[in-house]
Amino acid sequence: MGRSEVNSYRMEKRRFFRHPLQVPIQYYEVRSHTIDNSSSIDLSQGGLSFMAERFFSKGTLMDVSIPVKEEVFRIHGQVAYCNRVTESGRYRTGLAFRDPTSAFNAKLAEQIHLIKAYQEKLSQERNEEITEEEAARAWIAKYAKHFSHLF
Repeated sequence: MGRSEVNSYRMEKRRFFRHPLQVPIQYYEVRSHTIDNSSSIDLSQGGLSFMAERFFSKGTLMDVSIPVKEEVFRIHGQVAYCNRVTESGRYRTGLAFRDPTSAFNAKLAEQIHLIKAYQEKLSQERNEEITEEEAARAWIAKYAKHFSHLF
């Protein structure tokens, strides 16, 4: 299989568009009751990927916590893949959401982080402090139409 065929095959296997999202997370393996910290890599409508220190079998049940300010968003999922990254010795782990609430919580956490980054960007561009509410209103006005098809 040539390089373009491999890339095409990979794209066909993906059901959802992935959004880069690098935020701190804590993951909990349900069976072994072990907790570890990491950071997310990306997020899609169907799941979340992150780097783990060890290998997890496909189907392993996990809970993930994403802290956002004073709130913690909880996500329930199961491992869809876990591949060793040679350079780091860690494992890129894909977690498929187990329920619609988990998908919603992950998306909400992502939007809050993106609005915070947008607030910082606007503050720099305007050379004045922009409130979170102002940034949220500007974010919604600019990007809400891209999400209307989800509802």
